[in-house]
Amino acid sequence: MEPKRALGKNAIEDFNKGPQGKDDRMDALAVTPVCLRIALTVDNQKGYIPLLEDANFLAEQEREIAAGFPNCQCSNCDLEAAKAILDVAQQMTVDNLDQMLSSPLTIEKDPSITVLVRKRKL
Repeated sequence: MEPKRALGKNAIEDFNKGPQGKDDRMDALAVTPVCLRIALTVDNQKGYIPLLEDANFLAEQEREIAAGFPNCQCSNCDLEAAKAILDVAQQMTVDNLDQMLSSPLTIEKDPSITVLVRKRKL
């Protein structure tokens, strides 16, 4: 994901109240601090990505709790695990994918793997 889109909306404050177009919905998904599982459900049902815990978000959250959904593991709900996955993503293989996703904090980073960084041309 791009850290910042040149012509996009990169902060919650950039959004106007009212309907979200397709581009706005993609930008909103990138910056929303709420649970992504619930945000996508609200988007499918109501046609917008919630940027705050609004009434539709809270109603869906209560529905998931009442239905016995497991705790969400999205990058907004489990920030520490998401960062751990990014730290060891270069080590990910078909054989260890399930372990990395189920318990990413237990994976040791392999020091022999180095990430090369290209210099940007100005």
